Amino acid sequence: MDQERYKWIERIVLFISVVLCLILFVQDRSLLLDSLNVARNIGERSFVELINPLNYEQSAPLLFLWGSKFFTLVIGISHYSLRLLPLLAGIASLFLFADISKKVLKSPFHIMALFWFGTHQLVARYATEYKQYMIDVFATLLIIWFVIKVGKINKKNWWKLALGGALVIWLSMPSIFVLISALVYFAISHLKKRSSIVPLLWVIGFVGLSFIANYVIMLRSTIGSSHMQDFHNSFFLEGKFYDLDSLFHDFGLIVGQARMLVGKSGLAIAAVLLSIVTSIFISIKQKRYEIILLVLPIVGAFGASLFGKYSILERLMLFSLPISILLVMMGVEYYYQNALPKKANFSKVIFGVILLGLTVGFYEKQSFKYIFDSFEHEDNRSALLYISNHAEHERDIICSQHAVPAYEYYTIYDENYKNLKVGSMLPSEYNTDIKSKALSRLIQEEKVWILANHYHENEIDSLISNLNEVAIIENSYRAKSSAAIIISKKGSSNK
Repeated sequence: MDQERYKWIERIVLFISVVLCLILFVQDRSLLLDSLNVARNIGERSFVELINPLNYEQSAPLLFLWGSKFFTLVIGISHYSLRLLPLLAGIASLFLFADISKKVLKSPFHIMALFWFGTHQLVARYATEYKQYMIDVFATLLIIWFVIKVGKINKKNWWKLALGGALVIWLSMPSIFVLISALVYFAISHLKKRSSIVPLLWVIGFVGLSFIANYVIMLRSTIGSSHMQDFHNSFFLEGKFYDLDSLFHDFGLIVGQARMLVGKSGLAIAAVLLSIVTSIFISIKQKRYEIILLVLPIVGAFGASLFGKYSILERLMLFSLPISILLVMMGVEYYYQNALPKKANFSKVIFGVILLGLTVGFYEKQSFKYIFDSFEHEDNRSALLYISNHAEHERDIICSQHAVPAYEYYTIYDENYKNLKVGSMLPSEYNTDIKSKALSRLIQEEKVWILANHYHENEIDSLISNLNEVAIIENSYRAKSSAAIIISKKGSSNK
């Protein structure tokens, strides 16, 4: 009876999780800067050309790019067609996680884990964001699900595992960490059962060759670029155990992994770290070898970070979100079981503190608030629409460096907006003084638009303040991290 009830609860949780993703999907928010730049590559290039390093300081797995290209060719380039692949990956991930959690956790803890994962704001966000990070989550769960289902490699299934492993590397960059963990799991299984290791060696060979090819063709130029190294420098582990500052830096990145799950609450972070350490210790003690599939991918990413090959940035570590949740819930399950005896007062206290911390963290990271308050990090589109609907829409537009991708994507590629009635773009390079460029343009023109897009609102405030000193701001529009401003020279009779 209980199992049947849990099945219905699981279905309800899956339904709620899918609906949350669909709600954020139909909100159709403006594409972010990086998404715009990847989308420009999709619009500019053929399938073959997407094999080459991407323009605009972007990188993405080849199969993700090809999938995006396919959808845009079939239904045209738009917010919906670009986000369709992440959405499908997000929904598929929910069902994979549901199945995996039942193998790793007992009832009702697998339901709790599913509810946590399915309603997590990062899941809802990146399932509806045009980037590859939800594909990483899907690839991670697919590998783990397949390994648990198959159990071992033999003469009949080795080629399926070899082919699947070789392909998934081209779908997700961090999948290599999960694949290595899977191969270690299979190796231990073979040693325990003393079965032939030849099929495993074939799989290792195929996966290894595929990774080398992917690294040479897709990853080497990106990882080695000065932009990537400079941008991600503060997200690489330093590993200098003799240096106190280095230790604090590395510990901060480890804590950041917990923050990804539960936010900034110290109690919630402590609950996560204690639960994960407990689950690892108990799993080793009980010889639960599935712990390898959950721990080694994270260890692999941190290890690659030590050599400057992988960044411990939240979105790049999104693949570890579901496995981290499983690790935490394994620890919670352990403390609950030890709190059941009447005299287990200490375990009851520990369980209560952990549960309180995770509840606080869940509240901070849940996605229900986005049903009423749409998630919008950058709103480039509405600023362009404001210009298009303005009486002076034909005037030239000076675009800040970060506004150039928005102008080009919406006026050239997006099927729904490429007919916007806006003037010609005057692009700005990195560190350009927008105010000086605008004043220089006013020598030739009566009026000029400025389209500014910055990561920080105070940068736009500073720009407007500086313009007020030297020009007349005739109209302006403010959106999230974006602004459209039309100015004329002070003393001009043109209003």
